[in-house]
Amino acid sequence: MIEITHRLAGRDESILVVAVPRELNHESAEPLRAAVMRSLPNRDGAGVILDMTEVGLVSSIGIAALLQVQEFCRDRGAGLVLASVPQRQQAFLKMLKLDRKFACEAAVETAISRLQQGS
Repeated sequence: MIEITHRLAGRDESILVVAVPRELNHESAEPLRAAVMRSLPNRDGAGVILDMTEVGLVSSIGIAALLQVQEFCRDRGAGLVLASVPQRQQAFLKMLKLDRKFACEAAVETAISRLQQGS
Protein backbone atom coordinates (compact mmCIF):
# COMPACT_ATOMS: atom_id res chain seq x y z
CA MET A 1 0.00 0.00 0.00
CA ILE A 2 1.18 3.48 -0.82
CA GLU A 3 1.96 5.68 2.15
CA ILE A 4 0.72 9.25 1.94
CA THR A 5 2.74 11.72 3.98
CA HIS A 6 1.00 14.64 5.60
CA ARG A 7 1.45 17.24 8.31
CA LEU A 8 -0.55 19.91 10.08
CA ALA A 9 0.30 23.56 9.43
CA GLY A 10 -0.96 27.05 10.09
CA ARG A 11 -1.31 29.13 13.22
CA ASP A 12 -3.42 26.58 15.07
CA GLU A 13 -2.49 23.50 13.02
CA SER A 14 -5.90 23.47 11.37
CA ILE A 15 -4.52 23.03 7.86
CA LEU A 16 -3.69 19.57 6.58
CA VAL A 17 -0.83 19.54 4.06
CA VAL A 18 -0.77 16.31 2.05
CA ALA A 19 2.08 15.33 -0.26
CA VAL A 20 0.49 13.89 -3.38
CA PRO A 21 2.49 10.93 -4.73
CA ARG A 22 4.42 11.06 -8.00
CA GLU A 23 1.69 9.05 -9.73
CA LEU A 24 -1.89 9.85 -8.79
CA ASN A 25 -3.58 6.75 -10.17
CA HIS A 26 -5.55 3.63 -9.21
CA GLU A 27 -2.91 2.64 -6.63
CA SER A 28 -2.63 5.99 -4.84
CA ALA A 29 -6.16 7.43 -5.17
CA GLU A 30 -7.70 5.56 -2.23
CA PRO A 31 -4.74 6.15 0.13
CA LEU A 32 -4.93 9.87 -0.74
CA ARG A 33 -8.67 10.06 -0.02
CA ALA A 34 -8.24 8.07 3.20
CA ALA A 35 -5.41 10.31 4.43
CA VAL A 36 -7.53 13.43 3.95
CA MET A 37 -10.67 11.90 5.48
CA ARG A 38 -8.78 10.52 8.46
CA SER A 39 -6.54 13.53 9.15
CA LEU A 40 -8.57 16.67 8.38
CA PRO A 41 -8.89 18.56 11.68
CA ASN A 42 -12.49 18.70 12.88
CA ARG A 43 -12.69 22.43 13.63
CA ASP A 44 -13.65 25.76 12.19
CA GLY A 45 -11.12 27.16 9.76
CA ALA A 46 -9.81 23.74 8.78
CA GLY A 47 -8.43 23.30 5.30
CA VAL A 48 -6.51 20.96 3.03
CA ILE A 49 -3.53 21.67 0.83
CA LEU A 50 -2.60 19.06 -1.71
CA ASP A 51 1.11 19.56 -2.37
CA MET A 52 1.50 18.52 -6.01
CA THR A 53 5.25 19.26 -6.24
CA GLU A 54 6.27 15.68 -7.09
CA VAL A 55 3.32 14.76 -9.31
CA GLY A 56 4.31 13.55 -12.76
CA LEU A 57 1.16 11.67 -13.74
CA VAL A 58 -2.54 12.08 -12.99
CA SER A 59 -4.84 9.40 -14.39
CA SER A 60 -8.61 9.61 -14.75
CA ILE A 61 -8.89 7.81 -11.41
CA GLY A 62 -6.56 10.43 -9.94
CA ILE A 63 -8.82 13.20 -11.24
CA ALA A 64 -11.79 11.45 -9.64
CA ALA A 65 -9.87 11.30 -6.35
CA LEU A 66 -9.18 15.05 -6.49
CA LEU A 67 -12.86 15.73 -7.08
CA GLN A 68 -13.84 13.42 -4.22
CA VAL A 69 -11.41 15.15 -1.86
CA GLN A 70 -12.89 18.48 -2.95
CA GLU A 71 -16.42 17.24 -2.22
CA PHE A 72 -15.36 15.89 1.17
CA CYS A 73 -13.82 19.27 2.06
CA ARG A 74 -16.87 21.17 0.84
CA ASP A 75 -19.18 18.94 2.92
CA ARG A 76 -17.13 19.78 6.02
CA GLY A 77 -16.78 23.48 5.29
CA ALA A 78 -13.04 23.16 4.76
CA GLY A 79 -11.09 24.94 2.07
CA LEU A 80 -9.02 23.06 -0.50
CA VAL A 81 -6.02 24.41 -2.38
CA LEU A 82 -3.72 22.65 -4.82
CA ALA A 83 -0.16 23.88 -4.34
CA SER A 84 2.97 23.70 -6.48
CA VAL A 85 1.18 22.12 -9.42
CA PRO A 86 3.76 21.26 -12.12
CA GLN A 87 3.25 23.01 -15.46
CA ARG A 88 2.34 19.77 -17.22
CA GLN A 89 -0.38 19.02 -14.67
CA GLN A 90 -1.66 22.60 -14.88
CA ALA A 91 -2.05 22.14 -18.63
CA PHE A 92 -3.83 18.82 -18.05
CA LEU A 93 -6.31 20.40 -15.61
CA LYS A 94 -6.89 23.25 -18.07
CA MET A 95 -7.50 20.81 -20.92
CA LEU A 96 -10.16 19.10 -18.79
CA LYS A 97 -11.60 22.50 -17.84
CA LEU A 98 -10.86 21.74 -14.19
CA ASP A 99 -8.48 24.66 -13.75
CA ARG A 100 -11.44 26.81 -12.71
CA LYS A 101 -12.75 24.16 -10.32
CA PHE A 102 -9.68 24.05 -8.06
CA ALA A 103 -8.01 26.89 -6.20
CA CYS A 104 -4.28 26.80 -6.92
CA GLU A 105 -1.24 28.50 -5.43
CA ALA A 106 2.38 28.48 -6.55
CA ALA A 107 3.71 27.28 -3.18
CA VAL A 108 2.52 25.54 -0.03
CA GLU A 109 3.25 28.61 2.10
CA THR A 110 1.06 30.87 -0.05
CA ALA A 111 -1.68 28.22 0.06
CA ILE A 112 -1.47 28.21 3.87
CA SER A 113 -1.82 32.01 3.90
CA ARG A 114 -4.79 31.81 1.53
CA LEU A 115 -6.62 29.29 3.72
CA GLN A 116 -5.87 31.23 6.91
CA GLN A 117 -7.38 34.34 5.32
CA GLY A 118 -10.50 32.35 4.49
CA SER A 119 -10.33 32.86 0.71
